[in-house]
Amino acid sequence: CGMGYWSVAERMLLDNTELSQKFHDPYGRFQLSRLVDKALEQNDATLAWPIVRQLTSPPQAAWIAHKTGLELGRDDPYSSAQQLFFSGKVDAALKIDLPSVVRVPMLTRSGRWQQLLDEQVVTLLAGRGASPSQQAATAVLHEVAGDYDTASEIWDRLLRTDPTSASDESSPSETSDTNDSSDDRELDTPADEALPNDTAHNVAPENNKEAKEAAQVRRAVELLGEVDRDGQLGQTNKYQLMAALLFSGRVKAIEQMLLEQDRTEAFNFFLAGNQHARAFEALGLAADLSNFDSWLQTRREQIIQELKQRNPDNRNFDQCTRLCSTLSGLGYRQQAQQLLDELVERARLEPRRQAELWSRSLLLWLGRSEARQLALVAAQSQFPQMSGECQSVVLKGLFPEFGETAYALWSTAPGETDERKWQNLENLYVFDRAWFGSDYRTQLAGWLQRAMDVLAKGGLTPEHLNALAEIALGFGESDMAIEMLKNDLRPGLGQSTSPNLQWATAARIMSQRGKSEASLSLFRDVRQSGSNPQQTYVDEVQALLLSGHFALARQLEQSRWLRPLATTRFYQGYNYNQAAHELSESQQWERAAEYAEAAFLLADLGSMDVYWAASEYAEILEKLKDPVRRADVLRAAWVESLQPFASSMQYMFSNGYASSLRFSAQKEKLTRAIACIAQDDMPGFHHQVAVARKLQSQDIEVVCQCYPPLRQAGKIAIAEEL
Repeated sequence: CGMGYWSVAERMLLDNTELSQKFHDPYGRFQLSRLVDKALEQNDATLAWPIVRQLTSPPQAAWIAHKTGLELGRDDPYSSAQQLFFSGKVDAALKIDLPSVVRVPMLTRSGRWQQLLDEQVVTLLAGRGASPSQQAATAVLHEVAGDYDTASEIWDRLLRTDPTSASDESSPSETSDTNDSSDDRELDTPADEALPNDTAHNVAPENNKEAKEAAQVRRAVELLGEVDRDGQLGQTNKYQLMAALLFSGRVKAIEQMLLEQDRTEAFNFFLAGNQHARAFEALGLAADLSNFDSWLQTRREQIIQELKQRNPDNRNFDQCTRLCSTLSGLGYRQQAQQLLDELVERARLEPRRQAELWSRSLLLWLGRSEARQLALVAAQSQFPQMSGECQSVVLKGLFPEFGETAYALWSTAPGETDERKWQNLENLYVFDRAWFGSDYRTQLAGWLQRAMDVLAKGGLTPEHLNALAEIALGFGESDMAIEMLKNDLRPGLGQSTSPNLQWATAARIMSQRGKSEASLSLFRDVRQSGSNPQQTYVDEVQALLLSGHFALARQLEQSRWLRPLATTRFYQGYNYNQAAHELSESQQWERAAEYAEAAFLLADLGSMDVYWAASEYAEILEKLKDPVRRADVLRAAWVESLQPFASSMQYMFSNGYASSLRFSAQKEKLTRAIACIAQDDMPGFHHQVAVARKLQSQDIEVVCQCYPPLRQAGKIAIAEEL
């Protein structure tokens, strides 16, 4: 390729399957990126396209063709459908005869919810047969299609306790009305938009309603136990049923099951629903904490026993740390301090594991928000007695933006006492010019230089320089930042062997300050190192456009998409989701959305990748003010997870992440409620709010996010009721 014999290189790959396979791992993708660089050196990035097209999967090749405007060169039905789908011609793509496993992600990821009720789609997503878990998944498919009555009927049949129950004979509207819990019903029937059948004679007495709900909860718990015992498929069916219960807001059964089987997970699950008193009770604490002292004594002994085992267990220690954070957030400062004192002392008495206990528990739960001050004070008091490893861990945990420079900054901080050093470090962290006085610039330059000198003893890295430059930028000192970032780290110059990736940051700052032409040489050097992330291509294209180099900008714009990234986050190197996250960090939302969309559309059906990609993409879409697409993206990940063998639910439930899924389900309901307002779908809005309140009954985010758009849409009465 470097000699220009691209067709010869292509034939080499066609004739050698073993050679082609070597391009499918992270190093192979790096080599593909280098081939694109070879094409750029020959002034035509598209020279690499035939090889890239041959070595990437059909969906990824179709995506690259879509983004670059190049010919895919394939006319099979699958490739044709992918091309149409990526170009937004979804209806045309769906007219092609495709297997369900290809068709379903096109439906879910384009928000074609009504079409999920097609028989083949239901079979793929819910499974064959009529087991309880499959019935529950089918009910969810009706719910997402907007068929709330049928969904309620399925749930009522599934959760009935008496075969002759009158509820079996109820009309769809009655079934729907009685299915919701009493404290959520009023938002299903607001005064100014009452449903036609919602009259007094259709509403069951309150006590009958509560009795029915309690009976359904008991039956759901029984079903969870029954499917769990159902041979080899038991756990799979259990997770499918749990996912369906969560999505529909029927969480009480899961709460009860967790209380019986795993109180640690029950504690986390209640916290995810803002049910703090019940979370306390799951740990054996009184709701008013009246037994806190005796409980703490018992828990202290349990922690000691766990940590002294041959294979030490952090479970109780970690749980208590999370409880400490919760207590602090709720205003129980005395109990939080008591608990933290016990935990810090126990960590001190475990010198071999002190760093681990701080990094994996104490700082994980106490490193942010209100609880950080507690951790900061505790760390300061214990710091002199800590090992060097633990000191470094603590500083990185308390000052995460400093990264690997945290210890160097602390050790070189101005101040004659440790207390003064901590004060200076904390004020450096919040960029407080006033604290350092009128000569802050001199103090800052000296401090950062001392830190660089310390770090240079072990080898400066781009990460070190980027972190220190961020501090300078925080104080408004862009010239100081650029000077640091221009350090040359190439071998033979007394530094590390890292490529000069920090030059990309320097070039970005220069371009933002109107020095686009001067930044181009730095951008070029970073690009030619072969290891720069996608953000650098985006920034270089922008600098080229601002400098009037339009032809090269177009070449580089094509080349960034010709470089195939991994479509999974699992040990395959740099991926589309990672690129989206990096661009989000720099608030380049439109560019981030491009990579997030790629990660979302190219992820495997029902995988953890689509779950993660949907979360990242939805956050970006929120910034871009696209509520409907955001809601569709989150819903797609949930719907795909209903499959009996979906890896996302299998992974999340089997690893104890039910609490994260509860939060995720509530977030999906909230975003869908906002989308319903935008679409003037008030019945859908009321349904989503009712389910969201079951998932998090005390959460005010629904009010905060839905009240303004309701008023803007003229739904004043509904807004005030909410």
